[in-house]
Amino acid sequence: MEELPGYDFEAVIIIGNGFDLSLGLKTSYNDFVESNYFESLLKADNSLAKYLNARHSLHNWIDIENELKKYSKGQSNDDRFLEDFKALSNALKDFLNKVNLSEFDHEQPAIKTFQSIKDMPTLIIDFNYTDTVSKISDFLDLKISDVDSHFHHLKIHGTLENDDLIFGVEDKADIIPKHIFLKKSVNKSFQPIDFSKEILNSSNFIIFGHSLGETDHMYFEDYFKHASIPSETRGYQNIVIYHYGEESYYDLFAQLDKLTQKKITKLKQLNNLVFTNTKKSSK
Repeated sequence: MEELPGYDFEAVIIIGNGFDLSLGLKTSYNDFVESNYFESLLKADNSLAKYLNARHSLHNWIDIENELKKYSKGQSNDDRFLEDFKALSNALKDFLNKVNLSEFDHEQPAIKTFQSIKDMPTLIIDFNYTDTVSKISDFLDLKISDVDSHFHHLKIHGTLENDDLIFGVEDKADIIPKHIFLKKSVNKSFQPIDFSKEILNSSNFIIFGHSLGETDHMYFEDYFKHASIPSETRGYQNIVIYHYGEESYYDLFAQLDKLTQKKITKLKQLNNLVFTNTKKSSK
């Protein structure tokens, strides 16, 4: 288990794929399914890719991680599933490796967020595979990688650079036993990191571009459980959640309803909960 520094952070930032999308990166699952890398899987008669393509065609969008759970239930006799899954993972890695962004617009909410915390001891919890945070840190001269820096950067799902992408489903996922390889925690590169205490002890908790979806509930359950219960030892906390449009706003509240065990009112009473819409400021 990775060790975190033995001090409190003034700010904790959760970064998901929406963070990269806000900067103009084409890194969504939709972008992947519509890419030549995914097309090559279809041409290779990858059964998993064909299923995902059909789901994408039906809805014009897709959440691959959740579709993996559905596919597992109906494929108990598919001996190619493991190989198809590996091929899908490799294609996703190749697709993301082509992404390149070297310039940033100072007016983008993502950049402004990093500028706002540049003088605070900050823990950056990064769920993306891309190296966007490192590029932004260089762009803003934040020196996140320096030994003496007050920034600490955690890559939760691995990196493209180290070729250790952690891709799959959560521990509680209802899959058949022979498909255990789908679980993120089974991946050899998976490191169990509990950062709920760091979030609880921070004054500012920021979520940018992360859906708080079920595949990552294991990381947030403990925090939101405590954040929605009165405590004499815990101070009032600023919780800022960035979302893209109205649908995203309600989707996030649906997840908060689960994570707080239906205590959204308490979460608001005990914290300063602010939602910021990035859609109106997008170009």
